[in-house]
Amino acid sequence: MTTDELALRHGPLRATVDPVGASLCSFRADEVALIRELPATTRRAMYDGAILAPWIGRLAGGTYTFQGRTHRVPIDEPERGTALHGLVATRAWDVVQHTNTSLTLRIRLALPTGYPFDLDLTATYLLDDPGLRVELLAVNRGSDAAPYGCAIHPYLSPGSGGVDDWSLQLPSDTYLRMDPRLLVPTHEAPTSDTPFDFRQPTPLAGLEIDNTFTGLSRDADGVTAATVRNSGGSGVTLTWDRTLPWVQVYTSDHPSPAVHRTGIAIEPATCPPNAFVTGRDLIVLDPGEQHLARWHLAAC
Repeated sequence: MTTDELALRHGPLRATVDPVGASLCSFRADEVALIRELPATTRRAMYDGAILAPWIGRLAGGTYTFQGRTHRVPIDEPERGTALHGLVATRAWDVVQHTNTSLTLRIRLALPTGYPFDLDLTATYLLDDPGLRVELLAVNRGSDAAPYGCAIHPYLSPGSGGVDDWSLQLPSDTYLRMDPRLLVPTHEAPTSDTPFDFRQPTPLAGLEIDNTFTGLSRDADGVTAATVRNSGGSGVTLTWDRTLPWVQVYTSDHPSPAVHRTGIAIEPATCPPNAFVTGRDLIVLDPGEQHLARWHLAAC
């Protein structure tokens, strides 16, 4: 843990959070690491654990039109000409409250370049008996309607091994195919009869994934669960509610050996990538309106 990280503990559960990006750095149960743990510089470069808002994934060209006005945000992925993961994943959030078991952080997006809207974001982390709860509250403090989307970006790691040793269960019947250069969605396809059908636990060995999934099955309470297990059968489950009908999955196929297939990103989201351009499931927050998203991590 670096001096920047804030610690939480409850019984056998431990977590640390970095105010930069309000990022989850570690989550352990009985000292078993359930997300990938990296040095701060590497973790921030990979968006490990970060809050993503007001858009998620890639915004093609860094340009979008909202209510008749065209806006341009800074390009931070020049090789693809895209703007990646919103405006708060690399910024320091203010600490509002910190106890042994809970942490609240806040950031104000007050008319930044290319996003001329006034949003107040509050992220809360809470350790309790079942595991780690994460909440993100967005409030439009401005006088104009604002486009909005959000996600979290944890890299799950079920205690031992790497991606090729693990299995994934994700109850999705549809996924988005991606433009191979821009990595933005092109069209939907059914998961059935493809390598991307994870409705039953499926080995990940040799499978490269960087796709968005939807058509999610839910329980009676409207909750969806994604579970990653190691070869011994233990693992980690991430659950989320109906406010998040999409989920990005990335097997961390990367040139750096330190991160290559060492974790699997499971990113439940309100919308798919490039939603500022396509409008698909884009949330529009009117002045004074708010949006609350919830996630939960636990050992299994």
